[in-house]
Amino acid sequence: MRKLVGSIVALATTCCVLASSSILNAGWQSLPDMPTGGLSGAQAAMDLQGNIYIVGGQKGSPPAPLWESTPTSQLLRFDESAQTGSQWVTLKPMNEARIEPAVASDNQGRIYAIGGSSSSIGRGTDLSSVERYDSSSGSWSYVAALPFAINGARAVTDSTGKIYVAGGWDVNYNPLTSIEVYDPSSGSWSQLAQHMQTPRAVFGFAIDSKDRLYVAGGETTQFETNTVETLDLLAQNPTWTPLPSLNSSRQLGGLVLGADNYLYAVGGVQAGPIWLDTVERLNIDSPTPSWGAYDPLPVGNINSAVIASRSGKIYSFGGEVDWGAPVATVQFLAVPEPSTFALLGVGGISLLAYAWRRKRRAA
Repeated sequence: MRKLVGSIVALATTCCVLASSSILNAGWQSLPDMPTGGLSGAQAAMDLQGNIYIVGGQKGSPPAPLWESTPTSQLLRFDESAQTGSQWVTLKPMNEARIEPAVASDNQGRIYAIGGSSSSIGRGTDLSSVERYDSSSGSWSYVAALPFAINGARAVTDSTGKIYVAGGWDVNYNPLTSIEVYDPSSGSWSQLAQHMQTPRAVFGFAIDSKDRLYVAGGETTQFETNTVETLDLLAQNPTWTPLPSLNSSRQLGGLVLGADNYLYAVGGVQAGPIWLDTVERLNIDSPTPSWGAYDPLPVGNINSAVIASRSGKIYSFGGEVDWGAPVATVQFLAVPEPSTFALLGVGGISLLAYAWRRKRRAA
């Protein structure tokens, strides 16, 4: 009987390992390209139905240099639940073309395009205007403008529907530490009292279900950084505190919270320039968190629109594989939810319980 129990334990362990490995090691997978061609500098947000919206950016065809790329006002909707070939819908464009806008959705599922630049040349073309897309009317409308023009900021939404627009460059191309907060219920802006410790533009920005903000990497006053900070918005005295630094400094990369409650830093570029295909992740609930390597991108990519979907996938839309070479690729990485491993564990425990009952009856 001892041999039987040992065999079942080994079988349960093997099944759990094989199942979890097949989930974890599937790597990045590709879908058909975006329908509008190469696109970089766009950002993504999701509505209440789980549809993903790709907003703005710049188009270009290699080997044309980056400064000859064309800003776009386009809005694309991606439905991951639809059949391949019918997942994309081109919607009404924004009133203004925007490169590197901050993009988020509110608690009604409306999509916001915030600031950005109207030209790939950069300085002097930054925008303070803000537009909102309402899928029920299929139209864009202007809402209250930012207090000042910002380009390269990033945005997230808290549990109450307020939108936080962090960092970015001002009109003099200085990276910022400030965070502007838009309240859809009042239609007004205010500034968060707690500024980031490090000025950042084109960085990673995420929020978790407990309304904790996370910022990682980005361009600072001295090139890119690998520093990471967090702020608990619900704390009695909110204060930005450092987290372990990324293993690689990076800017123009993505940061998302996966279904497994890990932060994922995806792609980007560092001095050289070196295009990064690396993906790092950090367990935000660990008492001793540290960044570890994860499945790399198929090729180094910067300035793509990175977002985590409701299905547990992390998507990367477009980006650049070389300066001035926007691509139309769509790639995703399936991230298992913690319940996946719980179920695998339950299966193993059930087998062990069965073996134990058999042993007791035999005795």
